[in-house]
Amino acid sequence: MQKSGISVRGFTPDDLSLEWYRARVGRLDHSFKYLNKNDYSGKCPIEIGDDFIQTSSLRFMQGVFLEYPDVAHAMRQIFEMLWACRPEKIEGAKMGKNGE
Repeated sequence: MQKSGISVRGFTPDDLSLEWYRARVGRLDHSFKYLNKNDYSGKCPIEIGDDFIQTSSLRFMQGVFLEYPDVAHAMRQIFEMLWACRPEKIEGAKMGKNGE
């Protein structure tokens, strides 16, 4: 992803099971805010691209891919509002539109 200029920002639960990833996230141009598990379980990730959104459930082995630019834009706006107002520090590469 680095070679193609893609950076990733996201929210994820602050869980010990993710420590292996957390130790490497900065090298991948990924930035995360780790949230209390009571605020966000992370059981069904939502990914937002330029013109699509996708979500999946490993528990039920199902996923949805929606290629719809208007929905992707609306979801990105919601993400940007949450990213700006959540108090957690940013960990990782600190890249992206609002990466401080």
